[in-house]
Amino acid sequence: MAYEQKDGYVSIFKNNKPTSDRSPGYTGTAKYKGEELVIALWLHEGKNGKYFSGTIQPKRVSEPAQEEPPHEEPPQDEIPF
Repeated sequence: MAYEQKDGYVSIFKNNKPTSDRSPGYTGTAKYKGEELVIALWLHEGKNGKYFSGTIQPKRVSEPAQEEPPHEEPPQDEIPF
């Protein structure tokens, strides 16, 4: 049985595979009022100690790629001029 996140709960994990220096240190998901959200957190050092800053955005649903219509070759028995 797959894990289903409960409404009002958050799951955060350490980002072990950052793609750049600007990648978040922690990423996760949340569910609020039935909407799935994506969370990104950065750990900072301030004058009062360590703290997190972050973003919360709606989860993007990728649309299926549209197929191009097949390219039809002209019949080989005709001369095109």
